[in-house]
Amino acid sequence: MGRRASERLRQERETFDQLKAHDSLWFKLRLTTGLVAIVALLVVLFVAARVVLAPSQYSETTITLAAVAILADIAGLAGTVFLLVLRDGSGHLRPTVGISGK
Repeated sequence: MGRRASERLRQERETFDQLKAHDSLWFKLRLTTGLVAIVALLVVLFVAARVVLAPSQYSETTITLAAVAILADIAGLAGTVFLLVLRDGSGHLRPTVGISGK
């Protein structure tokens, strides 16, 4: 292997390592954001369910708003699960060197 090819391979490895580190940081950020969103959605669900399950303490408008919040909470949770779990995020990291049989 020539000096030029060796340098190119070194640069490609550095690029791949940087992409790998970047991908790892984005994964941690997405995971943290998802966990915070799920906790926030659960808090809203808990408060709204408490209002809906104890209707005698609240006005009809408050109960209606709580029911809407529960529906929005479920939709938000479904969207969060779709974005974090079902979406394929593994396509960003791939080899940067074309390996030939020469």
